[in-house]
Amino acid sequence: VRAYPKTDGKIKHSATQKIQAKLAPRFNGGTPPDLIDNSGAEQMDFGTLVSKDQLTDLRELLDAPSLDDPNKKVRDTLRPGVLEMGQFEGDEVWVLYYAYTIYGVWYSKSLLAKHGWEYPQTWDEMLALCKEAKKQGIAGWTYPGKYPYYLPFSLYPFIAKIGGRETLDAIDNLEPNAWKHDAVKAAFEAYHELQAKGYVLKGTPGLDHIQSQVAWNEGKALFIPNGSWVENETKKTTPKNF
Repeated sequence: VRAYPKTDGKIKHSATQKIQAKLAPRFNGGTPPDLIDNSGAEQMDFGTLVSKDQLTDLRELLDAPSLDDPNKKVRDTLRPGVLEMGQFEGDEVWVLYYAYTIYGVWYSKSLLAKHGWEYPQTWDEMLALCKEAKKQGIAGWTYPGKYPYYLPFSLYPFIAKIGGRETLDAIDNLEPNAWKHDAVKAAFEAYHELQAKGYVLKGTPGLDHIQSQVAWNEGKALFIPNGSWVENETKKTTPKNF
């Protein structure tokens, strides 16, 4: 407020997961919020917002002095690639990503150690481990079935591991038959095998992100595709030395 005395200092914050349903009418009506955290399963499509000219170019903000070091511009404090992710065409920056995460397949060291299992280094070793775990009543995998976009956190890199980065570039660039690449087929067949062999926790399609994480915390499944936020999001249900 001291920096911007013309404001009244009042902030109205509204929390919702129904972003698309609640905010699309406001954007189309010309009365959008000043700032939104557009993330989650029901986020608005950034490309659509840009194409309709419903977002503000952030370059003025990015060229402003940063709070921690006024000698540095805001843009100079950001990780490589952040600005590019918010660009669509031209130099304008329409979206600013503010959190850095790492996607991966997460597991419990203590659970593996409890059963004397080694962490698998290959897909075949992972399948063999899932087979052994199944005998102990433990599923190989679980995931948020209600929000299946968690699966591509590991599926897309898997496609690239098989066929090279160019396979993902082709998908991103909407190249004809990109989804028919042999690497894509191989990855989908491998994931299908997990379900076909009964290595996915029963009931997973009906679980949300919290429920699947709790099941994983409870040792009902070995692996879960997730982001690095999972540690904080599950801290209430994570056993010590997990």
